Amino acid sequence: MLEVDKYLAKEIANMKGKLITIGLSNKLLGCIEKNQAIVECMAMDATEYDKNKNYGLFGPTKVLGLKKIRKKFKKKKHHILIMNIKHIKRNVKTIIRDSIYITKENIYIYGAKKDFDVELLKKRYKRYKVIIDYTEYKNSYVLKIDVTKAKNHKILDMFYYISDSIYNGVELFSDFLVK
Repeated sequence: MLEVDKYLAKEIANMKGKLITIGLSNKLLGCIEKNQAIVECMAMDATEYDKNKNYGLFGPTKVLGLKKIRKKFKKKKHHILIMNIKHIKRNVKTIIRDSIYITKENIYIYGAKKDFDVELLKKRYKRYKVIIDYTEYKNSYVLKIDVTKAKNHKILDMFYYISDSIYNGVELFSDFLVK
């Protein structure tokens, strides 16, 4: 087990309530299954699965797009959200806003440093007045984001979405010019 997996396994052992996971390995899903304090777990995009069967650890699996996560889960109904950055990096603009919207307590984001810029991720979460605990390992990291005091605002969310889109467009254009 990697250092990140060990850290997350310890954290999962202490978790309570409803949980949503995006891109967790089967080892970590097994840790969730062992924890009796977790009332409900919605596992999305497991990294290891059997392609022939449509059954996961918690029953039949259903494909749910990350863009529809806000429609599926209601406001502040789930306690904890655990995400692998590799699975969400295409939809980071919407996932940040939606994760604040659906989570009551903590958000865990983990992954390799090469997959996404950690400082940009921290900056985008700081907009919502959250407390970020950053744990760094050799080639990976874990962000623990406390969202108990975070608030959503529709107009600000729209402004952040537009500014992030412009930022991504400028980055794409500058990469094109450099090549």
